[in-house]
Amino acid sequence: MLHDVVTSSNEKPVMRFAKVRVSTDSSNSWIVRNEHEGFIIDCGCYWEHGEILARKWRENFPNDKLPAFIFLTHTHSDNILGLPSLLNELNVTQIPVYVSSVGALNEMNYWLEIWQDINPFESSTLLDKRQSPNQFRYNEHIKVLDHPLTMFGDEKIHIISNFPAAESIHSSMIYISTVRALFTGDLVAVNSHLFVSPSDTYSDSDNHVCNWIGVLQSLSCAFPSSTRLYPAHGDEQSSMSFIETIDANIRWLTYMRALVFNSCNTT
Repeated sequence: MLHDVVTSSNEKPVMRFAKVRVSTDSSNSWIVRNEHEGFIIDCGCYWEHGEILARKWRENFPNDKLPAFIFLTHTHSDNILGLPSLLNELNVTQIPVYVSSVGALNEMNYWLEIWQDINPFESSTLLDKRQSPNQFRYNEHIKVLDHPLTMFGDEKIHIISNFPAAESIHSSMIYISTVRALFTGDLVAVNSHLFVSPSDTYSDSDNHVCNWIGVLQSLSCAFPSSTRLYPAHGDEQSSMSFIETIDANIRWLTYMRALVFNSCNTT
Protein backbone atom coordinates (compact mmCIF):
# COMPACT_ATOMS: atom_id res chain seq x y z
CA MET A 1 0.00 0.00 0.00
CA LEU A 2 1.49 3.32 -1.07
CA HIS A 3 0.59 6.80 0.03
CA ASP A 4 2.32 10.13 -0.43
CA VAL A 5 2.22 12.91 2.12
CA VAL A 6 3.51 16.21 0.78
CA THR A 7 5.01 18.83 3.06
CA SER A 8 6.04 22.17 1.71
CA SER A 9 8.55 24.86 2.52
CA ASN A 10 9.02 28.25 0.93
CA GLU A 11 12.78 27.92 1.12
CA LYS A 12 13.53 24.28 0.26
CA PRO A 13 12.35 21.68 -2.25
CA VAL A 14 9.16 19.92 -1.25
CA MET A 15 9.68 17.02 1.16
CA ARG A 16 7.59 13.91 0.53
CA PHE A 17 6.82 10.93 2.75
CA ALA A 18 5.75 7.68 1.08
CA LYS A 19 4.37 4.78 3.10
CA VAL A 20 5.02 1.23 1.94
CA ARG A 21 3.32 -1.87 3.32
CA VAL A 22 2.07 -5.12 1.82
CA SER A 23 -1.19 -5.37 3.78
CA THR A 24 -3.16 -3.44 6.38
CA ASP A 25 -1.87 -5.67 9.18
CA SER A 26 1.80 -5.59 8.18
CA SER A 27 4.39 -3.05 9.28
CA ASN A 28 5.14 0.20 7.47
CA SER A 29 8.29 1.49 5.88
CA TRP A 30 8.66 5.17 5.10
CA ILE A 31 10.56 6.82 2.27
CA VAL A 32 11.54 10.37 3.21
CA ARG A 33 12.75 12.39 0.22
CA ASN A 34 12.82 15.54 -1.78
CA GLU A 35 13.49 15.68 -5.51
CA HIS A 36 17.24 15.23 -5.01
CA GLU A 37 17.81 12.67 -2.25
CA GLY A 38 16.19 10.63 0.47
CA PHE A 39 16.38 7.86 3.03
CA ILE A 40 14.30 4.93 4.28
CA ILE A 41 12.88 4.16 7.71
CA ASP A 42 12.42 0.43 8.51
CA CYS A 43 12.44 -2.47 6.04
CA GLY A 44 9.34 -4.53 6.81
CA CYS A 45 9.18 -8.28 7.20
CA TYR A 46 8.09 -10.13 4.08
CA TRP A 47 10.21 -10.69 0.98
CA GLU A 48 7.60 -8.85 -1.07
CA HIS A 49 7.83 -5.84 1.23
CA GLY A 50 11.47 -5.21 0.37
CA GLU A 51 10.72 -5.60 -3.33
CA ILE A 52 7.83 -3.11 -3.22
CA LEU A 53 9.92 -0.70 -1.18
CA ALA A 54 12.73 -0.82 -3.75
CA ARG A 55 10.32 -0.30 -6.65
CA LYS A 56 8.73 2.67 -4.93
CA TRP A 57 12.20 4.12 -4.44
CA ARG A 58 13.01 3.61 -8.12
CA GLU A 59 9.76 5.34 -9.13
CA ASN A 60 11.11 8.45 -7.48
CA PHE A 61 14.79 7.99 -8.38
CA PRO A 62 15.01 6.13 -11.72
CA ASN A 63 18.60 7.34 -12.23
CA ASP A 64 20.08 4.63 -9.95
CA LYS A 65 20.43 7.02 -7.02
CA LEU A 66 20.34 5.02 -3.79
CA PRO A 67 18.94 5.88 -0.37
CA ALA A 68 21.48 7.84 1.63
CA PHE A 69 20.84 5.42 4.48
CA ILE A 70 18.26 3.19 6.12
CA PHE A 71 17.38 3.75 9.76
CA LEU A 72 15.72 1.05 11.85
CA THR A 73 13.51 2.42 14.62
CA HIS A 74 13.92 -0.92 16.40
CA THR A 75 15.08 -4.41 15.54
CA HIS A 76 12.04 -6.62 15.70
CA SER A 77 11.82 -9.06 12.82
CA ASP A 78 8.97 -7.20 11.10
CA ASN A 79 11.25 -4.19 10.71
CA ILE A 80 14.44 -5.82 9.45
CA LEU A 81 13.69 -8.97 7.45
CA GLY A 82 12.80 -6.99 4.32
CA LEU A 83 16.39 -5.78 4.00
CA PRO A 84 17.69 -8.69 1.85
CA SER A 85 14.95 -8.31 -0.77
CA LEU A 86 15.33 -4.52 -0.78
CA LEU A 87 19.02 -4.83 -1.59
CA ASN A 88 18.32 -7.58 -4.10
CA GLU A 89 15.70 -5.53 -5.94
CA LEU A 90 17.94 -2.45 -5.98
CA ASN A 91 20.74 -4.70 -7.31
CA VAL A 92 23.24 -3.59 -4.67
CA THR A 93 25.04 -5.40 -1.88
CA GLN A 94 25.36 -2.55 0.62
CA ILE A 95 23.49 0.54 1.77
CA PRO A 96 24.30 2.13 5.13
CA VAL A 97 21.84 0.72 7.67
CA TYR A 98 21.79 2.18 11.18
CA VAL A 99 20.39 1.51 14.61
CA SER A 100 20.75 3.81 17.59
CA SER A 101 22.71 1.59 19.99
CA VAL A 102 24.64 -1.60 20.62
CA GLY A 103 21.65 -2.71 22.67
CA ALA A 104 19.49 -2.58 19.54
CA LEU A 105 21.95 -4.90 17.81
CA ASN A 106 21.84 -7.27 20.76
CA GLU A 107 18.05 -7.29 20.64
CA MET A 108 18.18 -7.97 16.90
CA ASN A 109 20.41 -10.99 17.49
CA TYR A 110 18.04 -12.26 20.18
CA TRP A 111 15.14 -12.29 17.72
CA LEU A 112 17.20 -13.57 14.80
CA GLU A 113 18.25 -16.55 16.90
CA ILE A 114 14.61 -17.33 17.62
CA TRP A 115 13.71 -17.04 13.95
CA GLN A 116 16.68 -19.18 13.03
CA ASP A 117 15.46 -21.90 15.39
CA ILE A 118 11.86 -21.70 14.19
CA ASN A 119 13.05 -21.45 10.57
CA PRO A 120 9.89 -20.35 8.72
CA PHE A 121 12.01 -19.34 5.73
CA GLU A 122 11.81 -22.72 4.01
CA SER A 123 8.04 -23.18 4.21
CA SER A 124 6.39 -19.75 4.42
CA THR A 125 4.90 -18.29 1.25
CA LEU A 126 5.59 -14.79 2.60
CA LEU A 127 9.22 -15.30 3.55
CA ASP A 128 12.19 -16.51 1.53
CA LYS A 129 15.16 -18.64 2.53
CA ARG A 130 17.41 -15.76 1.43
CA GLN A 131 16.13 -13.87 4.48
CA SER A 132 17.34 -16.54 6.88
CA PRO A 133 20.15 -15.51 9.24
CA ASN A 134 21.94 -18.59 7.88
CA GLN A 135 22.15 -16.95 4.46
CA PHE A 136 22.00 -13.19 5.08
CA ARG A 137 24.51 -11.78 7.56
CA TYR A 138 22.47 -9.02 9.17
CA ASN A 139 25.33 -8.00 11.46
CA GLU A 140 27.51 -7.25 8.45
CA HIS A 141 24.95 -4.72 7.20
CA ILE A 142 23.38 -3.13 10.28
CA LYS A 143 25.64 -0.84 12.31
CA VAL A 144 25.35 1.53 15.25
CA LEU A 145 24.96 5.15 14.16
CA ASP A 146 28.06 7.05 15.26
CA HIS A 147 27.61 10.45 13.59
CA PRO A 148 24.93 13.13 13.17
CA LEU A 149 22.58 12.75 10.22
CA THR A 150 21.97 15.75 7.98
CA MET A 151 19.89 15.66 4.79
CA PHE A 152 18.22 18.00 2.33
CA GLY A 153 20.86 20.68 2.60
CA ASP A 154 21.14 21.47 6.29
CA GLU A 155 18.15 19.54 7.67
CA LYS A 156 19.18 17.74 10.85
CA ILE A 157 17.56 14.34 11.26
CA HIS A 158 16.93 14.02 14.98
CA ILE A 159 17.29 10.49 16.38
CA ILE A 160 15.49 10.16 19.71
CA SER A 161 16.37 7.06 21.70
CA ASN A 162 17.37 5.87 25.18
CA PHE A 163 13.75 5.15 26.06
CA PRO A 164 13.12 2.71 28.90
CA ALA A 165 12.24 -0.82 27.77
CA ALA A 166 8.71 -0.67 26.39
CA GLU A 167 7.25 -2.21 23.21
CA SER A 168 10.80 -3.27 22.45
CA ILE A 169 13.86 -3.18 24.66
CA HIS A 170 15.57 -0.56 22.48
CA SER A 171 13.42 1.88 20.51
CA SER A 172 14.08 5.04 18.56
CA MET A 173 12.07 7.75 16.88
CA ILE A 174 13.01 10.13 14.09
CA TYR A 175 11.94 13.78 14.19
CA ILE A 176 12.23 16.29 11.36
CA SER A 177 11.64 19.60 13.06
CA THR A 178 11.02 21.90 10.07
CA VAL A 179 7.98 19.88 9.05
CA ARG A 180 7.16 18.60 12.56
CA ALA A 181 7.16 14.98 11.40
CA LEU A 182 7.63 12.27 14.03
CA PHE A 183 8.33 8.72 12.87
CA THR A 184 7.47 6.65 15.91
CA GLY A 185 8.27 3.04 15.06
CA ASP A 186 6.02 0.78 17.15
CA LEU A 187 5.73 3.16 20.09
CA VAL A 188 2.65 4.85 18.59
CA ALA A 189 0.00 3.30 16.36
CA VAL A 190 -2.68 5.05 14.30
CA ASN A 191 -5.83 3.06 13.51
CA SER A 192 -3.95 -0.14 14.26
CA HIS A 193 -3.05 -2.45 17.11
CA LEU A 194 -0.73 -1.90 20.03
CA PHE A 195 0.36 -5.45 20.74
CA VAL A 196 0.48 -6.53 24.37
CA SER A 197 1.32 -10.17 24.99
CA PRO A 198 -0.06 -12.03 28.05
CA SER A 199 3.47 -12.76 29.21
CA ASP A 200 5.38 -11.34 32.13
CA THR A 201 8.77 -12.25 30.71
CA TYR A 202 10.91 -10.68 27.98
CA SER A 203 9.72 -8.51 26.41
CA ASP A 204 6.14 -7.91 27.46
CA SER A 205 6.19 -7.56 31.23
CA ASP A 206 3.92 -5.28 33.20
CA ASN A 207 6.85 -2.96 33.86
CA HIS A 208 7.50 -2.63 30.14
CA VAL A 209 3.89 -1.70 29.44
CA CYS A 210 4.06 0.82 32.29
CA ASN A 211 7.21 2.26 30.72
CA TRP A 212 5.45 2.41 27.37
CA ILE A 213 2.60 4.43 28.84
CA GLY A 214 5.16 6.77 30.41
CA VAL A 215 6.92 7.28 27.07
CA LEU A 216 3.62 8.19 25.43
CA GLN A 217 2.76 10.61 28.21
CA SER A 218 6.09 12.35 27.69
CA LEU A 219 5.48 12.85 23.96
CA SER A 220 2.59 15.22 24.57
CA CYS A 221 4.93 17.48 26.53
CA ALA A 222 8.01 17.12 24.34
CA PHE A 223 6.57 17.88 20.90
CA PRO A 224 4.39 20.67 19.48
CA SER A 225 0.66 19.99 19.26
CA SER A 226 0.94 20.41 15.48
CA THR A 227 3.28 17.39 15.22
CA ARG A 228 2.32 14.82 12.58
CA LEU A 229 2.73 11.12 13.38
CA TYR A 230 4.10 8.48 10.99
CA PRO A 231 3.97 5.07 12.71
CA ALA A 232 5.37 1.64 11.86
CA HIS A 233 1.87 0.16 12.15
CA GLY A 234 -1.38 1.63 10.91
CA ASP A 235 -2.08 4.82 9.01
CA GLU A 236 -0.56 8.22 9.01
CA GLN A 237 -2.36 10.65 11.31
CA SER A 238 -5.69 11.78 9.86
CA SER A 239 -8.71 13.32 11.57
CA MET A 240 -7.37 12.93 15.10
CA SER A 241 -4.89 15.50 16.34
CA PHE A 242 -1.45 14.64 17.68
CA ILE A 243 -2.64 14.93 21.29
CA GLU A 244 -5.83 12.94 20.62
CA THR A 245 -3.83 10.14 18.98
CA ILE A 246 -1.39 9.93 21.88
CA ASP A 247 -4.26 9.93 24.38
CA ALA A 248 -6.01 7.13 22.47
CA ASN A 249 -2.83 5.05 22.59
CA ILE A 250 -2.48 5.63 26.34
CA ARG A 251 -6.11 4.64 27.00
CA TRP A 252 -5.71 1.44 24.98
CA LEU A 253 -2.50 0.43 26.74
CA THR A 254 -3.94 1.24 30.16
CA TYR A 255 -6.98 -0.91 29.42
CA MET A 256 -4.89 -3.78 28.05
CA ARG A 257 -2.48 -3.57 30.96
CA ALA A 258 -5.32 -4.03 33.43
CA LEU A 259 -6.84 -6.83 31.34
CA VAL A 260 -3.66 -8.79 30.62
CA PHE A 261 -1.77 -8.32 33.85
CA ASN A 262 -4.70 -7.57 36.18
CA SER A 263 -2.72 -4.54 37.23
CA CYS A 264 -4.32 -2.24 39.77
CA ASN A 265 -1.82 0.49 38.94
CA THR A 266 -3.49 2.38 36.10
CA THR A 267 -1.31 5.46 36.26
